[in-house]
Amino acid sequence: MPTVPRTFKRELLNETQQAYLSIISKQDWPSNIEQVYLDGNNMMFVIDSLRRLCLNRHGKKTEQIIGQIASAWNEKLQIPHVNLIYDSTKQVETIGTVNIQSAQPKYKTTDDMLVDLAKQNHGKNEHTIVVTADRALAAQLKNEGCQLVKSYHWFAHCVMLLTPDLIKQDPTESNTSVDTTTKTRRRHDNKKEKIHYDFDELVKRVANIDI
Repeated sequence: MPTVPRTFKRELLNETQQAYLSIISKQDWPSNIEQVYLDGNNMMFVIDSLRRLCLNRHGKKTEQIIGQIASAWNEKLQIPHVNLIYDSTKQVETIGTVNIQSAQPKYKTTDDMLVDLAKQNHGKNEHTIVVTADRALAAQLKNEGCQLVKSYHWFAHCVMLLTPDLIKQDPTESNTSVDTTTKTRRRHDNKKEKIHYDFDELVKRVANIDI
């Protein structure tokens, strides 16, 4: 099997980067979306408090919290089908209007499941959004006609809809407890908007827990 040149791979990933929808305001979410797939494993490390839960081996709790946030978010949008998919979870259930699914045992990973679903639904993918920050996965889904939103920007949209008071215009005034790497990533994502979202407080309010 021929090897794909690295330059081609870089060009493909850069092109995919440009394909992500820009979610700067709550009105930026497309109105014609009928189905949303959330890449659960990819989303578990976006928010500091959820990342700490994962690192402390509370993955099940993290899965549940993301499901609760997704449910509250969809109460506002009323999208017909919202699916939160993890590589492997025993918490296969419905939280509000959100279906939590496990890629295993049928698929090895969430990536495999999402690509297969996109191929099956090829004619409907213009009305489908996949939330993931995995650019390699996003490149495959883009080729199938899916629309794409980064995990960070999906959480930001949750703040816009559910807790708009947690939006700060100046990122330099953000919580100093956030580590330097995360700060750098967030400022890069918001370099045009200069907006900070208090995701940890979103978790506390929606999940009604103190982390």
